[in-house]
Amino acid sequence: MAKDPLRYKGDETKLRGGGVYVRAEGITQDDVVLAVKRFWASTKAAEEEPGDAGISGADFKRHGLLGVAILPAAPDADGSDWIGVYDTAPYSHEEWLDDLCRALNAYLAVPVFSFYIGPKTRLASHGESGYAGLARKPTRTWDKTLRAVDRFPYPFFAPADPVEGVVWLRFRIASDVLLRKLEFEKEFWR
Repeated sequence: MAKDPLRYKGDETKLRGGGVYVRAEGITQDDVVLAVKRFWASTKAAEEEPGDAGISGADFKRHGLLGVAILPAAPDADGSDWIGVYDTAPYSHEEWLDDLCRALNAYLAVPVFSFYIGPKTRLASHGESGYAGLARKPTRTWDKTLRAVDRFPYPFFAPADPVEGVVWLRFRIASDVLLRKLEFEKEFWR
């Protein structure tokens, strides 16, 4: 594992995040952009909006604005190229990560990895990750999830990171509609 590749500067109580990685196996960043748009359109709870990428977690809580960054393809620790997908929602609001992972796998027919990790404290820690379209064991602990994510390009991407070639999308989300879909309409994205 890299020395301190993350923004938490060694303070594990500050690390939180989630995201999705799509294997760039015969697909491009543009393919992933279209697939992400398709997923959010299928929720019937999101409307794509024009605007800049300057969206924060507070914008999601207050106004339902969500920024989605699609990173350029880059190699993981094993040399396979992956395209990262991160959003600006606060990570108490990442109910859609598993559905997004499965949807991108179904749309693009390539392996997809998703993860969520919460801050590590004396009393609790949480981390989990899993794959769609690739037979690998999921992780269920903070340490194993951190090690799994750290193998991918740009682990724990943040909007301020100097990564060239990032494509930003912007959506207005109706959270109540989205949560109802996620809970009661399994695989609504098909």
